Amino acid sequence: MIKLKNKVISIYNRKTSMRLADEEWMALDAICKREHIKRKQLLEMIEDNKDKDCGLTCFVRLFTITYMHKLAAMAGFQQAPYSEHEDIYQTLKMIS
Repeated sequence: MIKLKNKVISIYNRKTSMRLADEEWMALDAICKREHIKRKQLLEMIEDNKDKDCGLTCFVRLFTITYMHKLAAMAGFQQAPYSEHEDIYQTLKMIS
């Protein structure tokens, strides 16, 4: 069972909460470490650039997936050889 973790965050001068899975929080922190910025700074950058019709939590998820996908592409990630979708099943097992 996936557990979502609710955290109170500060964006500029307001406090709000964001609910993400542990893996999502870890991915967000990994991005911050790689970019040498604080989580607060990254969240403010995301807030400033997000679609007005999209909530912050949704946009953070979208940003994180897009950022990690771009890194994988830059690292030369290529299509895996046919293996009866083994990578998909392994990933699903990791998150369930």
